[in-house]
Amino acid sequence: MTLLKDKQADMLNRGFHLEYYGDEPNEDPNNEPLQLLDKDSLGSCSKTIRKLCSRLRSGDGQINPLINIELHTVCSLVQHRLVKGSLDDESRTLVSDVIKLFLYDSKYSNQVQPPELYKYISMIYQNLQERDFDIIGNIFLKFYKIKFQKRAGWVKEDRNMFVPDSHVGESVADHTYGTYLIASFLLPDKWNKDSKYDKKQIIDMLLIHDLSEAITGDIIGKKETDRKNEEEIYKEIELLDTYDGFAKLNYIAKLWGDFEREENLNSKIAKEIDKLDNLIQLWIYAADFNKIPHDFTEWHEGIQRSINTKSCYNKTSKDEEIKCPRKLT
Repeated sequence: MTLLKDKQADMLNRGFHLEYYGDEPNEDPNNEPLQLLDKDSLGSCSKTIRKLCSRLRSGDGQINPLINIELHTVCSLVQHRLVKGSLDDESRTLVSDVIKLFLYDSKYSNQVQPPELYKYISMIYQNLQERDFDIIGNIFLKFYKIKFQKRAGWVKEDRNMFVPDSHVGESVADHTYGTYLIASFLLPDKWNKDSKYDKKQIIDMLLIHDLSEAITGDIIGKKETDRKNEEEIYKEIELLDTYDGFAKLNYIAKLWGDFEREENLNSKIAKEIDKLDNLIQLWIYAADFNKIPHDFTEWHEGIQRSINTKSCYNKTSKDEEIKCPRKLT
């Protein structure tokens, strides 16, 4: 949907509706018609909201070729005013109620196309529930929590947590940075054996591969429902650039999809570096605290068996004795 991907088109669309329904002036003081400016000054939009919400409700689920444009329009109007802090309570309530219809009433929700629009209106609905919405506090800091989410493998109860309570433990962000170091330091810049090899793409994949865990937390033994939840979070990240000030982030969801599917050399290497960092952290904890989990050997060998690409396999060669690194603390 063009309006979701093109900020200029979205601005023109908002401006058109605001002028058409009388929230933006299109006449000068002498009653001479002005050329439509198609610009949203972020002033009052109450007339436009009332009219569009009435039109959206009146369809009672009947097919309306304009319904998706009008649904996007009311959401975009309140979205930009929510950020500015100028959204009036009436508009907030009207749009929240309409979005709820299109999210949860099948007569309406079946008309929402494309799927990205459904995700967009869902995001706006959630944001409208925040009385003191703040783009940094409610969106950016939500993903910043990746710095504080602990890696579940180290605190698993049946593993008899072997890292002392005084040790902060590894966070998801710690792990992410570990994979970045491995890729940056140890991967070659070019690989003549495969022209599709791309070190930058591998690093980019690693930097975002666990970003959804800022919200879900680290999950051991992910199920299909967990994967679906992750996918929804990456779809939401794609839509963050509908807020002014956010960069285009659609590439993040694509990178994550490539990482999960492991369909090419770059994603396979990234996936194995993900495991390799886990192995290195296992060595470090064993060395630093002179204590290992009861399943150390099984865990250690399982990770090694799962590493198959030559670039990663060479880092854990089974032909050499692998020793824990010296203590780092």
